[in-house]
Order: sequence, then C-alpha cells, then structure tokens
Amino acid sequence: MRALDEVLSLLEDPHRLYADAPEGIKLMLTQAVFERLWIMDSDVAGAELSEPVAELLTLEASWP
Repeated sequence: MRALDEVLSLLEDPHRLYADAPEGIKLMLTQAVFERLWIMDSDVAGAELSEPVAELLTLEASWP
C-alpha cells in the first residue's frame, strides 16, 4: 500500500511532474500514458491512451 500511495502522490500534479522532469524521464512518462500520439504541424492531432491509463480512467468515470 505504501508503494501505491507514493506512486499516486506523483499524479497529484501531473503537469508539474512532467514540466520538472528531465528529457529522458519526460519520454518515459509519455510512453507510460500513451500508446500512440499523432502529431501534425507540431500539434497533437490525436492520442491513444495506454491500456492501464485507459482502464483507470474508465474506473474513475464509473465512481459515484
């Protein structure tokens, strides 16, 4: 439970986590969240979430 709490605490402010991370860690964070990203003219045109992230968001949406 302690390890899970520590991981979840990292997600309290994901924007700050990403912004403060070194380049190599940013890549790993991106790969952990997204299965695919479609880029057009330097903008994200679409995204496919990784399976664990998609499942977590589905569970969150079903909470009362």
